[in-house]
Amino acid sequence: MTRAGLLLGAALAFGVSLPLAAQTSETEFQAARHAGQITEQNRLGATQMNCTLRPSQEVALSAPFDGIVSEVFVRPGQKVAQGTLLMRLDTRLDEAELALLKMQADATASLAAAERVTALLRTRVTRLKEAFDKEAIAFGVFEQAQLDMARAEAELDKFREDNRISAARLAPLAQKIAMASVHSPVAGRVGEDLLDPGESTMGAPLASLIVLDPLRVEVFMPSAMLPMIEAGATLSLTVAGQSVPAEQVQFDYIAPRADYASGTVSVFLHLTTATIRPGSTCIAHVLLS
Repeated sequence: MTRAGLLLGAALAFGVSLPLAAQTSETEFQAARHAGQITEQNRLGATQMNCTLRPSQEVALSAPFDGIVSEVFVRPGQKVAQGTLLMRLDTRLDEAELALLKMQADATASLAAAERVTALLRTRVTRLKEAFDKEAIAFGVFEQAQLDMARAEAELDKFREDNRISAARLAPLAQKIAMASVHSPVAGRVGEDLLDPGESTMGAPLASLIVLDPLRVEVFMPSAMLPMIEAGATLSLTVAGQSVPAEQVQFDYIAPRADYASGTVSVFLHLTTATIRPGSTCIAHVLLS
């Protein structure tokens, strides 16, 4: 294999740009032409290649948690902006639990009462101990006061622990309820996969979202033409018989591997458009300078 052929193979394998010195020589060009990979028109003027138009992104939207769909605000095919409210999941049980937790966390009156009772009982135990030490009361009276204080302290600890747990559960539960309102993460169109109210979110995406602007263009370029592209040739598109303005086409990348059976390399572009749809007839043109 020639040096240029080795360089081209390396570029295809690793996605490395070729220097100008690696351009196809006349001898290699003729060999490629006879092999059906390139024509004289490729070399001297303009050529065309098949290409495909696909959505640039297809999103299968997962549920933030397992549940039941309560409301759907969009329909298949509808155009949506990023952030559009798509649907809402049922959170009635969560909202009831949240209200109860707020009541428990806000039960400051009960906690304050328990703290006052405990403080009084501690004072009483202190005074009865002084009386017991002076043999002014029986041991049973002092012992009963200690038991009352222990029960009050245990009840106070329980109040405090319940308040702490309620407060700790408030934030996650409130966040879950907020997440039940599902918004579109991208701008695009709603696909056919869209759950209806009453359906479970388990085992299925909530919705599919298809990004059509920009479109993803895949051009099937003969491998032998890559050095010409890197040497300054330009690429243009004709879609459904209409030329696409150059400013709407943006280069993305060259596939790091070639299709050895067809002798082509995929070149990917972005096509900014509000009217062209995936599947439209697409021809890519290489214009040699």
